[in-house]
Amino acid sequence: MQPGAVSDAIIAAIMVIYLAYTSIKGARDYKALGAATNTQQRLSFYRSWGIELILLTIAGIGALLITGRGADLLTFPPAFAPLHIFLSQPIVAAAFWLCVAVFCALMVFSTISVMKLTPNEANAARAQKILAATPMLARDARERTWGVVMSFFAGAGEEVAFRLLFPIVLFALTHSLLVAVLVPIATFGIAHAYQGVGGVVTTAAVGALMFGVYAATQSLWLVSAFHALVDIRGVVMLGWSLSKLAGADAETPTFAAES
Repeated sequence: MQPGAVSDAIIAAIMVIYLAYTSIKGARDYKALGAATNTQQRLSFYRSWGIELILLTIAGIGALLITGRGADLLTFPPAFAPLHIFLSQPIVAAAFWLCVAVFCALMVFSTISVMKLTPNEANAARAQKILAATPMLARDARERTWGVVMSFFAGAGEEVAFRLLFPIVLFALTHSLLVAVLVPIATFGIAHAYQGVGGVVTTAAVGALMFGVYAATQSLWLVSAFHALVDIRGVVMLGWSLSKLAGADAETPTFAAES
């Protein structure tokens, strides 16, 4: 086996181990986060996830540089050219960008809908239930700060890992664009197994959309910014709106998940 193939096989193996690790640890951490009863406990999880995502970003970029693929951080890999050509066809492009537009519209509409809810007892109770069922939502200023950090490095690290490094390594090992695209999309969903089956399916679908944006625009950092905005909306903006509606703040005990 050639040295390049050996290094690619090692990277692929590390990615599989990392996915198994995050799936197991993520489920455990998410459960513990839901059971946390004070801000300090919750902040420890936010810091841990934020640091892990920073390390993922550094490791992904480092692996690309070590294997001589640093240029792919700024240019579109030729191996993915067929996917770009496919998405550039007029009918396909129209359908794809319509899907992106619908996705963005749904995010904006749902966020505005929550922000416009009238503060009253019924809506406060609804907000508390949502916060209890979705512990990832940031509930105070410090959590929102770490939420922004997590979102930024999730956009950078996960896009580097799942839209560039893992796909390009799989393509080098299998010479199959289908494998290089589908396996990272599936594993991206599996990495979010702590969100349940619905979360895995939804995340995989969003991963496919992100891969499409990357291939269509040929810009890794554009799709990274898009990814970060999606996460900021989900973790920070919705968390802030629901916490405000529920009457939670930095001095208020957080809501524990209902048993």
